[in-house]
Amino acid sequence: MRVNHGKAEFNVPEGVSSNFPNGAFSAALPLPRVITFGMANTFAEKWKAAIDINFVGWKAYDTLAFDYENNSTTLQDTKSPRNYKNIFAFRGGLEYQMTADIHLRAGGGFGYSPVPTGYATPETPDANRFYGTFGCSYHLSDKLSLDAALFYTQVKRAETNLETNLSGTFFTKALAPGLSILYRW
Repeated sequence: MRVNHGKAEFNVPEGVSSNFPNGAFSAALPLPRVITFGMANTFAEKWKAAIDINFVGWKAYDTLAFDYENNSTTLQDTKSPRNYKNIFAFRGGLEYQMTADIHLRAGGGFGYSPVPTGYATPETPDANRFYGTFGCSYHLSDKLSLDAALFYTQVKRAETNLETNLSGTFFTKALAPGLSILYRW
């Protein structure tokens, strides 16, 4: 992901405003590659089970950098180390066919944090995490169905950042609902 010609505006005391000139900036955040291996199997008349393993190449995110168009002795381009590491995530789930048209799902997983000790920041407060998912499908026809899903996780991490010496306890909850319409050609 790239930001080209972003707009940097600084709100600083008037006495130092010449040291922080407004202007354009650019930045980039490399997204990780993901390799997934998964399998599913029907193990009883109305039950299916699925598992998958993800390899996520977070090591690509080694630096958060901002290149300011207008530098000064005070406002220099910034390069903040992230040193993310590659991780694995593991997931599993079950589906129960309640009726011919209604399928219920539940699952969960565990993912390692890509953020090494000493590099947690307020904008990326990550930790190893467990998560749960729930969902259902309603088949309107052989080709059309409605799906609903819910994802939940929470993360807590106490740490001191090596670059900024900022200490804190980061607590994050994520609750992500989803709705979709699926059409099979």
